[in-house]
Amino acid sequence: MNLTVGNGVVDFRAISASDPSELGYYYVPNEMDRTHHRILVQVYPNQKFNYLTAETETIDAIRDAAVDAGKAFPEFHVGVTGRPALEADQMAATDKDSHKAEIAALIVVFIGMSLMLRSMWLALAAEIALGVGIGWTFGWATAVLGELNLLSLVFLIALIGIGMDYLVQILFRYRLEARRYPRPQAVWVRVFKYVGPPINTACLGAAGAFLVAIFTDFRGAAELGIIAGAGLILCLLAGYIVLPALLTIFPAKLKPLEASKRFKPAQAKLRAHWVVLPLIWMVLLLIGSRYMPRAHFDPGLIDLQVPKLESVDLIRTLQTWSGVVLSPDPEKLREARDAVKSLPLVASTESILDAQDNAKWLQDHAADVPTIDWVDPAAVAASDFQTIASKARNLADVFQPARPSASQSVTSVKAISAISLRQFADDLENLSGPRADSAAGRLSTWQRIFVQEIHDLLDQFRPGQLNLDAVPARMREHFQSANGDFALYIKPADDLWIDQNLDAFESSVEAAVAKVPGEPHVTGIASNVYHTTGAIHDAFFHSTLYALVLIFALVYLDFRRIGPTLMAISVLAMGLPMLVALMGLFNTSWNFANFFGLPILIGAGHEYGVFMVHRYLEAAKYPRRTWRRWDVSDRALLLCGFITSSSFGFFWLLAEHRGLKSLGLVMGLGAACIYVATVAVLRPILKWRLNSIPRSENPDII
Repeated sequence: MNLTVGNGVVDFRAISASDPSELGYYYVPNEMDRTHHRILVQVYPNQKFNYLTAETETIDAIRDAAVDAGKAFPEFHVGVTGRPALEADQMAATDKDSHKAEIAALIVVFIGMSLMLRSMWLALAAEIALGVGIGWTFGWATAVLGELNLLSLVFLIALIGIGMDYLVQILFRYRLEARRYPRPQAVWVRVFKYVGPPINTACLGAAGAFLVAIFTDFRGAAELGIIAGAGLILCLLAGYIVLPALLTIFPAKLKPLEASKRFKPAQAKLRAHWVVLPLIWMVLLLIGSRYMPRAHFDPGLIDLQVPKLESVDLIRTLQTWSGVVLSPDPEKLREARDAVKSLPLVASTESILDAQDNAKWLQDHAADVPTIDWVDPAAVAASDFQTIASKARNLADVFQPARPSASQSVTSVKAISAISLRQFADDLENLSGPRADSAAGRLSTWQRIFVQEIHDLLDQFRPGQLNLDAVPARMREHFQSANGDFALYIKPADDLWIDQNLDAFESSVEAAVAKVPGEPHVTGIASNVYHTTGAIHDAFFHSTLYALVLIFALVYLDFRRIGPTLMAISVLAMGLPMLVALMGLFNTSWNFANFFGLPILIGAGHEYGVFMVHRYLEAAKYPRRTWRRWDVSDRALLLCGFITSSSFGFFWLLAEHRGLKSLGLVMGLGAACIYVATVAVLRPILKWRLNSIPRSENPDII
């Protein structure tokens, strides 16, 4: 009997089936086009992920096995998706993008430092000190957390982009002082006298901006804060310990300055074109204000993934969302089901209650099932073959009569059955001798098994008490947890990847379940994502507020005066609005990947103002340390801005993960905006103030 048509595909009509679901397959509609369907094979990965890439390796093994199995069926497209696959692919993409950005950043930073410091050895010394700080940070992360997550994975680029700034400030001042003084002690005393306070404040502010995430409810941001915040402090520590040791043992070969040129002449008058720069910046901000409202918050998650990734494309075609109500009492679960099943945003529910309802219906209709007086069949003998063959032909004539009437049409299923019965009758009549005896034994066995199957089939209409212990473990875990809680799965009617639908679905379900006495607990994928994204959104604002308060306090403790404090942090008030304006101009929104860039920018960007105000106070206090033209502090600040912008900018240029691309854009562009605001607005104002201070030469103070 042939049940296949073309390419080995089952002819469902031949077995009276309408689709693969009647053969036991998970056959579900394509949520993007419900005229098409997908056949699912559910795979449960071994949940023993004890290192960063373990989950990725597990999913890769499953994917390889699926692809190999699918090679025998080229007419089907075999793919792997689901939330574990999505998480593993996201982790792999983030890991790959981070490595590319880190390598590119280290190379470009080394080249930039070599050119601006005019010494490859000084650039190499900085990279060595940074490497020591990064090594200490890995040790810290291992001791405190033991693993990385999707957010904390980017801590390394934060150390390259921000931690290197403190080493740059030390090296530029070292280069200046080493040309003035031959003794290492004299050099390093003056280096840390002038750069120590600003780099301490800058580092503590940046580290604090990371560490304040500990006080939010979002674990991913908190772990990033713990690692990156401590890492910045360790990088600063490397600047105090490793860098001086290296350059004392192996000093850079620098041309000494002549005694007459060790200090610059008196302060030069401010040029007119520098005075108009603050006005130009304000005009640009005014023009950009019309684009600021475009930079809204976009809570979408799926759009942050790597484009054209198989797991991302396939996940949209499946219904992977559900709310779950948990209760140890099935009756409470029933009340919860009654409360949610009529909601317009609920498509269906699934629980152990379905089996209970079916069992009760069958018990109520047990009388409708006819009673059968069972008789055990006698064994088949070879002498019975003629009778059996005759009855088979008679049955074939019923399925396919010689002269079918209009009321007795012959379907393809009946025709195939008739052909099979007549062939069976012919085979029986042709048997003789030992072959006939063997066939009789097989028919007896088949007859006994068939009768038992009829028994089992009818017994399903008279079920006893529901016994979950008889259900396979994997299926039982779906409906009842290990601690005895029963689960009610609530399927949405709309696409919950769209944030508005998720909000409406979860809000309505929680409101309905809250009216059930005892308030059974609502959880599940929909609830988890809904509340997690809410926690992330709140963490964004809380981290930003905490960072601002902390940085203001640290800068004030540094300067001990409100005037210099406000001038230092004013670069944030002038640079961040320009970032928002440019984001609106480029149609870039805040999202769950780049939102935490704002508190980081506050922590990293305020250092430009701190360094600039410290340089102003140095020139104001020590007349021989004149601030004119583009001096050592300006060049150091330029290199800091270049390092931070380019390091994070490589995420934007090289990353395939759209979330990391948006983070790179925000961080790179934000650092550039704050730097330009510093040199275009704060620097001219400080230079103007410096020119208005009465000068009194004191050659003994250097």
